[in-house]
Amino acid sequence: MIEAVRWRPFARWFRRHATGRIRSSFAAVHVRGLDALREAAADAPVLIIANHSSWWDSLLALWLSESELPGSQAYGMMDASNLKRFRFFRWIGCFGVDLSSRRDGARAARYSLDLLKLRRTVLWVFPQGAEQPSHLPLRFMPGAAGIARRAASVPVIPVAFAYVFEREEQPHVYISVGEPMSLEDGASREAQERAVEAERQRINRQVESRDQGFSTMFEREPTAVSRWATACLDHFAGWLAPRQAKRRIALPAERPVDSAEAPTGPKP
Repeated sequence: MIEAVRWRPFARWFRRHATGRIRSSFAAVHVRGLDALREAAADAPVLIIANHSSWWDSLLALWLSESELPGSQAYGMMDASNLKRFRFFRWIGCFGVDLSSRRDGARAARYSLDLLKLRRTVLWVFPQGAEQPSHLPLRFMPGAAGIARRAASVPVIPVAFAYVFEREEQPHVYISVGEPMSLEDGASREAQERAVEAERQRINRQVESRDQGFSTMFEREPTAVSRWATACLDHFAGWLAPRQAKRRIALPAERPVDSAEAPTGPKP
């Protein structure tokens, strides 16, 4: 297992850096349920379980914690192989576990329980264990349920991430935060799957009907150069289209069908 080495100055820098990365990569970020998450994490540790369909999930999770949960100490469980590739995640609270090793999994569970004894811990776990396409059914590994079972007083909160292409070139990010689960459901793998799936479906309904209570954290505005280029292209198309219409290619007239060539039906 690779332990986290949380460095507060780096975490503050990361928040600014991540904000810039997210603003340049996505058209908008839409979130619901932040008030419930703030309330749950205000004075107690919290265990958050989420789906995992993109590399961005971990970055967005930690960025959301650093930006919207002031005073909290955010941690995240990652695959050790990914953490070795992106070692800076250790400085913002990520620790790595070898998913193929049962002993390493047990160490990570004990480490998580120690973190959840701290008052302002927000621990993110992605129970799928690896990135999975968003259209597949959720299949969680049992580790998160085991941690919730042994830390019975810690609220378990389901979260769903989704990346949706709409009218813009960049995708929109949707983050749906559910209500804290009951102690019994929070310790059940199947109940965790259902809770996160319910948030994924809430996002789907939001994309279809826009009535699920999401708020927009930010929306990327087109740059002045982009607006100018689009206006020039539109003006040029409006000038060129009438001239193209005058140069239509004349199609040959349809040749009448000779009676001898006309198809005949079956003879009685």
